[in-house]
Amino acid sequence: MNSISVSTPAPAAPVLPVPAQQERFIRLPEVMHLCGLSRSTIYDLISRDAFPQQISLG
Repeated sequence: MNSISVSTPAPAAPVLPVPAQQERFIRLPEVMHLCGLSRSTIYDLISRDAFPQQISLG
């Protein structure tokens, strides 16, 4: 009798639960760093409703 065994690879690292993160406001330089977009590109996307608008805090 022929049998075929299929092995599934083990995960590279154990999956750890991610703690719930607090929502917070971030400044434009951090947005630019996280998105990899320039300031002018972000403003262009905002004007075309393709990026979330900024929120004035003060």
